[in-house]
Amino acid sequence: MLLNKIAICSSGFFAGAAIYITLVQHPSIISKKIKENSLIEQFRIFYPKAAALQGTLAIVGSFSAIIDSIRNLPNPTFKNILLNDSFLSGLFLFIMWPYTYFCMFPLNHSILDSSTEQENHNGVIYSKLEHWGRLHFVRTILSSISFFFILFKPISYLKK
Repeated sequence: MLLNKIAICSSGFFAGAAIYITLVQHPSIISKKIKENSLIEQFRIFYPKAAALQGTLAIVGSFSAIIDSIRNLPNPTFKNILLNDSFLSGLFLFIMWPYTYFCMFPLNHSILDSSTEQENHNGVIYSKLEHWGRLHFVRTILSSISFFFILFKPISYLKK
């Protein structure tokens, strides 16, 4: 029961942070009201903190959900595990790690390593940040699906 509560909290906090970043923080950073010279600085400020928070939540949430799903099944067959709400929630959170590593890290480091003068003049930073927003939107969708499965347990309702 404790693992389930940890999974619910981790998944909910992850989804909430992702939604906030996607709908509020990122659009305000790339709005035309901020000068291009400060775009990189804004990203450099929030990225390490958000990465640490979301990375921790993804690990804690995914493992607690997956372990909870396996422990609480009376007949833990492969099919029963795959059709378990907690397992699916943990799987959606776990997917964040490879997705982030292969899709987002190269872009993150490209933005962090950018020189402000030449790239800002050509609008490269702005286009990189727009692309980052689209990639982060995928994380928002996946984490929201994870939270939906752990909180509402739709497969359990369908089995009844």
